[in-house]
Formats: sequence, C-alpha cells, structure tokens
Amino acid sequence: MGRVPLWPLGFFQDIGWYWIPGRRWAPAWVSWRRSRDYVVWAPLPPRFDDDFSIEITVRDIPNDYWVAVPSRSFLERDLSASIIDDDHERFRAVEETKPVGNVTIQNNIVVNNAIDVGFVEKQTKQQVKPVEVNETDNPKQAGKGGAGKVAVFTGE
Repeated sequence: MGRVPLWPLGFFQDIGWYWIPGRRWAPAWVSWRRSRDYVVWAPLPPRFDDDFSIEITVRDIPNDYWVAVPSRSFLERDLSASIIDDDHERFRAVEETKPVGNVTIQNNIVVNNAIDVGFVEKQTKQQVKPVEVNETDNPKQAGKGGAGKVAVFTGE
C-alpha cells in the first residue's frame, strides 16, 4: 500500500486553522522561518504510513498560511495581539525570513528545536522560562497548571 496522508489540521479563510479531533497532532509539526526582525511559522501536515511511523514533509506552503510576529514580541503573554494581520506586511515578513531548523523524529516522537532559545531571549530581552509538562486524561484540565506547569490532554 502507498502512503495515505492524514490531515489533522485544516484551514478556512473565515476561521483560520483548526484541528480535527481524534487525529494525532503535536505542536512540533510546524515549519519555522526567522530573520532579525520576524519569527514566522506555519503548520506542517504529517503523513503516516501503514506501520504508523511518522514522516514530516515540508511542502511549498502558501504565503497566506504563515503566521508572522515581530521577533521582539515572540514571548508576549497574548501573542495574538502581535500577529501581523496585514497581508502585504505578512508576505513581506515571509519573504524576508529564512527557513530555520529541521523537524526530526526520535523514537517516534516529533522533535522541533528550530527556534534557538538564545535568539528569542536576545530579541525579546526576556528569559525563556521552561515549564513542567504533565499529562492528563481529562480534556478540561488541558492548558491548566500552576506556576511553571502546564497540563496536556493525552486521552482519546
């Protein structure tokens, strides 16, 4: 059998990106670009083969799929307030940036170390604070946590 693409992400102009529940997804499945002035990213569609191994393929991603923010704003509490909405400005940011890093697979886990912590700290003039990630099988607990902690939903 050939490879069958499964698309856990979709995009509609009216609502933007969405996730199809019940599909495996990870935030590491993102293609990154950056320059001194901008950090830009877009979702990568994963592909699964018959053995359920993972292959990440970077395709030609249309300019309107990319999300861009000024590098200095990358650690903002409400990052959505810093997203460049103007199409002309966003396309310019995409063109100005260069691809960085690679998504790799280690022990069937997607690893994305494309954005260097030192770069982020230098551009934002803030320290990147690591958080402890805890699993939960309760979807209502996802995204919640205490100081330095966050819960991720791992159930079906």
